[in-house]
Amino acid sequence: NPPQEFVEGSKRFIYVWGLPPLTIDGDPGDIDNPVHAMEIQKLVATLFDVRPESVCAATISSAFVGFPTRADQRFALEFGPIEKVIESPVTISKYTSKEGD
Repeated sequence: NPPQEFVEGSKRFIYVWGLPPLTIDGDPGDIDNPVHAMEIQKLVATLFDVRPESVCAATISSAFVGFPTRADQRFALEFGPIEKVIESPVTISKYTSKEGD
């Protein structure tokens, strides 16, 4: 789950998944590495035309995006990614926390 300060900094969120898994120099990315997490943030920020601070990496192939208003969130849900920088489709969906998360 995203940290509390990330959650408190936005009013609406989307969960983006299906990103190509992050690789660094041919090795799998590590979500616990801050540099790798920042690469995911920058990719998703570019896709949705938001600041990297509005993105919280969840895994090496998914992230949360925070929006200041419902209208901004609706726009993202309706039109999807702004930048088409990856070949595989990016999927956005409502996040449902599982027990134990």
